[in-house]
Amino acid sequence: MGILDIVRKIASARNLTQGVVRGIVDDYVECIIDALKAEGKFSLPGIGVLEVKHCNARPGVNPRTGEKVEIPEQNRVSFKCSKLLKDGLNKHE
Repeated sequence: MGILDIVRKIASARNLTQGVVRGIVDDYVECIIDALKAEGKFSLPGIGVLEVKHCNARPGVNPRTGEKVEIPEQNRVSFKCSKLLKDGLNKHE
C-alpha cells in the first residue's frame, strides 16, 4: 500500500476529495520533519517513535567499482516499533 492508496481510503471514508486529504498528509509529513529537526524525536502513537541519530563520517566502498570513498557525516532517522504494532503484526488468528 502506498501513499495514494492511503489518500484514497481516507478520502472515501471521510467523504473528502483526494486533493484535500493529500494536502493534509503533506502537512502532517512537514510537521514530522519540523519536529525531528527541532526536537530530534517524534512519537507516532500506536505505531512507534522516529528519532534522529547522528552518524560520523566514515570510509566506505563503492559496490559497483570497488573504489574507496568517504561517506560524509549525516543525520539519519531510526524507527522503534511500538509494542502495540509489534503485537498486532505477530498476532496469529
